[in-house]
Amino acid sequence: IVEELVDDEFGYKIPLDYKFFMFGDEIAAIQVIDRPSKKKYEQSQGFYDENWNKIPIDIWPIREEVDKFNKSKFFDGMKKAAKALGRELGIFMRIDFYTTKDGFYFGEFTPTPDGGKGYSEEGNRFLGTFWKGEEGVLGS
Repeated sequence: IVEELVDDEFGYKIPLDYKFFMFGDEIAAIQVIDRPSKKKYEQSQGFYDENWNKIPIDIWPIREEVDKFNKSKFFDGMKKAAKALGRELGIFMRIDFYTTKDGFYFGEFTPTPDGGKGYSEEGNRFLGTFWKGEEGVLGS
């Protein structure tokens, strides 16, 4: 697989990863990841709500939890796209994006982030409060 190399909006060597945890069109959390290394324990992350407020728990403790990320100027566009895609899917799905100086790019859909592994007990409880029905969204 070959992907186009894009320049990060904020100048990170590898573009920040914006991972929207969607339950239908409801945003439970947005994980932002800085990847200066291939080793997850050398990477950092922050979890935010849909209004860009830092979520005060360590949802996925494999990476260092930080509050260093600036809100992208394309945040509203990514949020709108994630909600539209989530609404159409009607199930739980993580929807990923990257930003550049010129806009944002779709990354991937992930129905089972990290195979469901590595989440803290507190993180599982938090995300579990959004889960409804068999597929994460009632009526799916």
